[in-house]
Amino acid sequence: GGLASSGAAGVYTIASRYTYLGTTPAQGVSYAIGPQLSSLLHRNDRNGANKIYHAGTTWIVMLSWPILLILANFAPFFMGIFGNRYHHGDAALVILALAMMLQTVTGNNSVTLNMAGRSSVNMAIGAVGLATNIGMNLWLIPGMGINGAAIAWLVTIIITQTLTSLTLYRAVGLNPFSVGHTIAAVGSAICFGLIGLGIHFGLGTSITDAIV
Repeated sequence: GGLASSGAAGVYTIASRYTYLGTTPAQGVSYAIGPQLSSLLHRNDRNGANKIYHAGTTWIVMLSWPILLILANFAPFFMGIFGNRYHHGDAALVILALAMMLQTVTGNNSVTLNMAGRSSVNMAIGAVGLATNIGMNLWLIPGMGINGAAIAWLVTIIITQTLTSLTLYRAVGLNPFSVGHTIAAVGSAICFGLIGLGIHFGLGTSITDAIV
């Protein structure tokens, strides 16, 4: 709001709130697998922990990516619900949806890292993310507005998720990728990404097109 305008901040708020529709499943999965992961890591059963982590990440992608891809492909419709002046937030919603896809593709890696006893590393990565986000906002928002804020969030997520996943793999031996994870990601990308993109450009971005 200070770097652009209160109106721009309002539009950005709407766009960013939409992305919670896509990240809510991750919270549900975290509640479901958290106690099991904690128990397995406490017993140093890395093979069992990896299986649970793989299953959780697969479910997160399978539940989150379709929602986020629909938001990205039909951003004009979703932003237009709030009025014509919100249409200039279309691009920001697309960027934020892609950012949340990158965040969910690695599953609950931050929570898992805490369970593995690496909370101090998690906090350090969070500090890096905070510094990155603030710095990029100060740099990008004056010239690019809310799109700059969305890009700042995207870059922050790329950095923090990469650092968290690498730390989790090197410290505990856990990684989010599996056959199920690949099927969920590729299937979502085709059914809701490519097909949705075809409908976007072939038919339009109305509510009827979104439903199709």
